Amino acid sequence: MNRIRTDFSKTEERGLPPEGINLVTVDKVYEKTSSQGNEMIVFELATRTSWTLYHYCMNTGNNRWMLKKTLEAITGIKQPKGEVYINTDDLIGKILKVEVFHDKYNSKMNAKVADVISEDSITGDDDIANAKTEDESLPF
Repeated sequence: MNRIRTDFSKTEERGLPPEGINLVTVDKVYEKTSSQGNEMIVFELATRTSWTLYHYCMNTGNNRWMLKKTLEAITGIKQPKGEVYINTDDLIGKILKVEVFHDKYNSKMNAKVADVISEDSITGDDDIANAKTEDESLPF
């Protein structure tokens, strides 16, 4: 029998990504049906600290407002009224800002996306200063 020795005494528990404004990268975009049977589009967003946030946008009826807002924040392009086709490949790797909050679900704390933030809605230097990033060379 092979054995590997290790020592976890100095290992810190991994927490959640910080609440507030975070810079994220779009990692994956795909369609999914919710447990209630609603069509939605899921954005997997990678934080700078290696967390994955799941941002769920409804894709039914009048519930597409968050999807529209998310696409506008990612692309910087106002989405037209009417039917559009989303090329998910064009979204992968894009950087955007999201507001993160912590929420308890089934007795476990989780990080969730409260909102996406388009560059137009940035009100001052405080928002930019509070953005969590390890790459200071980013243009925003």
